[in-house]
Amino acid sequence: MKALRTMFINNLVLIIGIMALSLKQACAMDILDRELHPIEMKLRGALRAVIWDHPPQPNGEDLKVKGPMETTYGYSGGLNEKVLKSYATLIYTIAGADGISEDEREYIKGQLKLLCSDKQGSGISQSVIDEHLAGLYNKANTGELLKEEDVKSSIEAHVRNLMEVGETSDIFTAAAKCALYDAIMASRADGEFSTKERSAAKNAANELGISKEELALLDKGCKRASLLNRYPVIITAPNFEKDVDAFYKEVNEYYTKNKNYLFILKRKLSKY
Repeated sequence: MKALRTMFINNLVLIIGIMALSLKQACAMDILDRELHPIEMKLRGALRAVIWDHPPQPNGEDLKVKGPMETTYGYSGGLNEKVLKSYATLIYTIAGADGISEDEREYIKGQLKLLCSDKQGSGISQSVIDEHLAGLYNKANTGELLKEEDVKSSIEAHVRNLMEVGETSDIFTAAAKCALYDAIMASRADGEFSTKERSAAKNAANELGISKEELALLDKGCKRASLLNRYPVIITAPNFEKDVDAFYKEVNEYYTKNKNYLFILKRKLSKY
């Protein structure tokens, strides 16, 4: 029984993360058309370091890869309608903890629309996804979504709808962090990460085996990334550069102290 639970949870964390990774590919489509600012490269590099449990590469050098998905996370994965629906439900469960604002709704809708139009999303019906999003929006604003599915049950209930993928255990933790990262980014789309959203994110982190220290680092990175998304001109502000430098330094110090990455990973998964 324990072995079956371990296999189920490991695959669950992986699959949900793959779903989030796939969605993030859409978020990064603009990267193909522009040169990344050094400060943005540094911020993205620090976030990827949190996701992959290692010190960040100097000046985001690990971002010099091909494709939008690889640029964002250094990983590629497939997707389908079931994956997108499950992703949207998980995101809405967290971002919709206090209802869905118009900014949050547009953020999520825009992400899914971009992904549906991407080459990896071939065969995905935009109308089907839009209908699913509309239903989630209504449930979130009436409180029905939270009554029907809390964070834990939203993960478990939708795992059967996710595609089956096979991977090694070294990306389980990264996959979990990617899912939580995208959920926090959606929550912050309106400029506020509310107490209820934070509580939902904390519950998701607990369910996905993410420590409170790493959740805090993810939140700090998301805060800066979300601010840059909403106000691109801020990248020229000296204070923003100092803020990114401070975040980069904090991430570097945290993962430099935790050098035994495989041990950390096994410890996280051992509870299952």
